[in-house]
Amino acid sequence: MPWRRHTEEPAEPALSRSPDEAKARIRAFAARSRLGQWGLIVFLLLSIIAFRFGSLFKDLPEDWQAALGPAPPIMLMSIALAVYAFSALLYILARMMEGDRKYRGWSHLGYLAGFYLFFAYADALRDNFWAILVAGLTILGLEHFRLWSHCKEAIRREREILADLDRCSRRLPSDNS
Repeated sequence: MPWRRHTEEPAEPALSRSPDEAKARIRAFAARSRLGQWGLIVFLLLSIIAFRFGSLFKDLPEDWQAALGPAPPIMLMSIALAVYAFSALLYILARMMEGDRKYRGWSHLGYLAGFYLFFAYADALRDNFWAILVAGLTILGLEHFRLWSHCKEAIRREREILADLDRCSRRLPSDNS
């Protein structure tokens, strides 16, 4: 998976690093800051698919529907969605305050896909589609903002280190003089 290589946090800045290392870290943070965008794009594609094929389970043969059993009550699924969205937002805000640097949007995508499936199975996706879409955009948007703001700050620090390294190299006498 192409996003895996950017999920690891680069090591903390060191004063003894070379300008090439600082530039590589800036590129790594810039690539990492785009993870949230990919999560939002995947969620939008998932939402388009869910909107298009929302009544997929109605076309299943009756013996398959009997094997799957009855759908959960729609009221309970709506309560579960509200509880999930509220707790996910609190969790993201708590991680933002702690300075957590890992992207956790992929697990939210799995939960939101599960809500699409459960509502589609209950044949209630058309009525609840916008609730899932708004919850997902809010959760993944906040997750993207959290990671983007962390990476932007890290890039700013790396650029300061790069500028300091550049000033130090200008002050040193060259070997040719």
